[in-house]
Parts: sequence; C-alpha cells; structure tokens
Amino acid sequence: MDELVLQYGNPDMFILVHYFGFPGKLTEALHFCKQFGAELLEDGAHVLMPFNNTGKKSWATVFSPYKLLPVPKMGILVTSGVIENDKEAGEKKKWIDMDSCIWIGKRLLQSFLTKYEIPWRSEKVPPFELDIEEEYKDSPGISIMPLRLLRVLEPEFEHFKKIRRKNYKIMEEAISICPHSAHPLFPSLPENVCPYLFPFRLDDKIIGDVYYNLNRIGIPAQTWPDLPPEVKGNPSRYMTAIKLRKTLLTLPVHQNLSACQVDRMAQYLRSSILEALNS
Repeated sequence: MDELVLQYGNPDMFILVHYFGFPGKLTEALHFCKQFGAELLEDGAHVLMPFNNTGKKSWATVFSPYKLLPVPKMGILVTSGVIENDKEAGEKKKWIDMDSCIWIGKRLLQSFLTKYEIPWRSEKVPPFELDIEEEYKDSPGISIMPLRLLRVLEPEFEHFKKIRRKNYKIMEEAISICPHSAHPLFPSLPENVCPYLFPFRLDDKIIGDVYYNLNRIGIPAQTWPDLPPEVKGNPSRYMTAIKLRKTLLTLPVHQNLSACQVDRMAQYLRSSILEALNS
C-alpha cells in the first residue's frame, strides 16, 4: 500500500470490502486512513446486517439487501453523519417503481414453475472461462414498497443468519474429505458472520470438472470474481485476482433452501470432487 501511495499520492477514500459477509481488516484500514488522511467507505454488499464494528467507525457503509433477501434490487447507504442529497430532497417517493413490478412478476413466475416442477433455469452451462460483463445503469431511487418489504423481513434476520450458517457448515464438511485439493476460502466461520455464499478453493487441475459436473445436474456452482478484459490482459499486475478466478467456486447457502436440497448439494459436491481427483 505504501508503494501505491508513493506512486499515486494520498487517496481521498479507502474502500474496505467485506467479501461474502466476512469482516475485512477494519483496524488496519482505519490506521491507513488516519495515516494518509483518507475517508473510509465500507462495502457491505454481501453483509446481511451490521455486526461487531462493521459500519460503526467508517464515514459510510453500503449495503445491498437484495443479494441476501427476497426483495427488489436496491442499495442502502448508511453514513456516520448527515449528508445532503439535493436530488431526492424535494421528491415524493413513489409507492412502487417499474423495476419492482418486474421483480414481482419474475417471482410469481418462478414460484409457479417451481410448484409444478417445470424447469426454469437454462440447461446450457456457461463456459468455465467466461467472465460475465454486467451493464450498470442509473438507479431512479428506491420506492416505498421495497422498503416496506425489507421492514417486514427484518425480524427474521437472525433466523436467516442461523440457517445460512448451518448450510455453510454442511458444505464445509462436504469438502473436508480432500483438504489438499479443496478447502473453504476462509479458514473459519466467525460467530457473528452471516455468509452470503459458500466460497471454496479447488486445485486448478480439477476445478473445471467440478464446475461442469455440478452445473449439469442443476447445482449452480459459480466462478468468482468476473474479471474485466483490462485485468485479464495484465496478469503480472493482477496476479491474485487471476489466481482466485482460476481456483475459486461458490455455492448458495440461502435460507430458502430445504434440508433435502442442501444435503443433495453437499453429496454431489463431495462426489464431484472425488470423481475429478480419480479421473
């Protein structure tokens, strides 16, 4: 970090990301910001709710509830003080917006197809090497309905966390049979952490086979992170990111998974790893 400061000068802001809901190194980040006069922004997009000192000592924290909860796409900015927002200050919030209407329609269709056991996911498995490039568009702001829905779900947060932790530990146990070829990205699951996904590392010789085997039977194993062309085109500078992309998969642990679904996922994860090792 010191070398980057010497090269580019003191930063105005430092972003600390809490990947997959696990706490980043907050103490070190605060020390860095104090040393170089930067504001600290916490990226809590993978965090269900604040825990320990998350969001308490930074200038602002960003949350993305839709990543962990059944709510329309939204982002929430929590600041340590009052900030001005001239754009929305004089605007009256709508009860519902078009994005929320589309989300409701998709949820209803998904529920219908699931109830009658009609496949709704594409059977085509994306190539392991493919990095999806998302298009970002300006948000019109949050309407009232998504916020009300979020408030309704809030009393269930602790219950959701308990289920996610349980599912995470089942996946963790499933790969413990091959510690030299497969292991969780994080060495432990801290007490207050609510995991967003189950991220795990695999030997680069077997990860492709495991990825395809799981997806072919309907288990949505995903690669991470998606790398833009400028990163892939500069491997010497982005060595860590590229290595993660070649050796890391994620599996869902969300609270709507049934016990049978989680057990099935763990069983196929274990068998896929063993099959890849023996092939």
